[in-house]
Formats: sequence, structure tokens, C-alpha cells
Amino acid sequence: IGLIICTVVTLMRYVPQGGLYIFGGAFIAMGALMPLVEFLVHLTFDMNPHAFWSPYPLICLVLVGGLLIYLAINRNARETMERKLFI
Repeated sequence: IGLIICTVVTLMRYVPQGGLYIFGGAFIAMGALMPLVEFLVHLTFDMNPHAFWSPYPLICLVLVGGLLIYLAINRNARETMERKLFI
């Protein structure tokens, strides 16, 4: 998690125009990290194997990250979202 945060901060410092790409990739990376976190929690604390929570944040974070990358690529969609959400 610390590596992802450090990468985002560094990229935002040196690539200020690519914010949507950077945060989209960060959301996807955080989502991909969730199954590993669940595995390590089960391994460390010997929890109930039926507690299966990692797909929920994985799906949500990957969808939000994909939306941010889509908005970074598609200028018309980005401008529409800026008009609807920020004005």
C-alpha cells in the first residue's frame, strides 16, 4: 500500500497532466491488492475460510479506476462529467 501511495505522489509531482491516468491506475492497483490482503489475513489469524470479502472492493476499485482511465482517454466524456459534477 505504501509503495502505491509513494508512486502516486511521485507521478503527480512529475507528471501533473496525467492525474486521471495516475489515479485510475492507483485504484486498479489497490483493487488488485485486496485478494492478497485477504489471503494474508486468513494465513496470519487463521480465520473462518467462508469469510470471502475481497471481491467486493476488487470489483468496485477496478470499475472506478477503469472509469477514470476512460475519462482520461475520452475528452467529450471528461468535459461532460466536469460540467455535470463541478459547476
